[in-house]
Amino acid sequence: MHPIISMVGRMISPHSLRYELYPATQMLADQYLRHSQPAPASGKHFVFSKTVVFMPGLIARHSYYRRTSAYLAQKGIRFVPVRGLTRNVLSWDEAFKAISDTIKKVEDETGEAPDLLVHSKGGTDSLRVLAEHNEIGRAVFVASPMRGKSFEALVSLFSLSGKSLPCTEVLNDQTICAKIRTIASRLDDIVRVDEARIDGARNIVVRGTKNDRQWESHTGLPYFARNHIVRCIQDSSS
Repeated sequence: MHPIISMVGRMISPHSLRYELYPATQMLADQYLRHSQPAPASGKHFVFSKTVVFMPGLIARHSYYRRTSAYLAQKGIRFVPVRGLTRNVLSWDEAFKAISDTIKKVEDETGEAPDLLVHSKGGTDSLRVLAEHNEIGRAVFVASPMRGKSFEALVSLFSLSGKSLPCTEVLNDQTICAKIRTIASRLDDIVRVDEARIDGARNIVVRGTKNDRQWESHTGLPYFARNHIVRCIQDSSS
């Protein structure tokens, strides 16, 4: 079966509809109902000890992740969206430039290299960045397809329009892999645990209880795993 067809089947399966619908609708609502969530990171209200450059998943907007950015701000982590990005429909070459430009802006402003926080396709967007920006000390990949059907479907989708391929040879460099933390969930049927795994990285599988699983899904994982994300970022100096 073609990888894209296989992925469509996963996305519309009863399992995915059960777990993805709630976080997806909440994230869509959050970008319009701004009063319902704390304001994004602002130097007027928070003192930041870390900065992360954030790249969202395929087709996603940064505004979908308001809850995650607000939570990180409360923990002293500045959330910086990739500059000039409306939706993540960028090729891997375009994504590399956009992320690199944002990293440079942060470095110019703060004098320090940021960490990376990426969701889904954002992980494949970041591979070349890690290869060419040695100053990055930590990259947190949340539900990012690195192998298997989810990765093959993503590559196939962009190949249809003649786009460049992701820089997967980076994953042969164990020094780079050691900087990466992957976060996955067994309830995510879009990018499964084995597909998010990177050899040589620290691979974290999160699991909620039956009472706190509303956000445990592919779409909602950045918010569901927010405490794990904070710990990964805070230990990036160790």
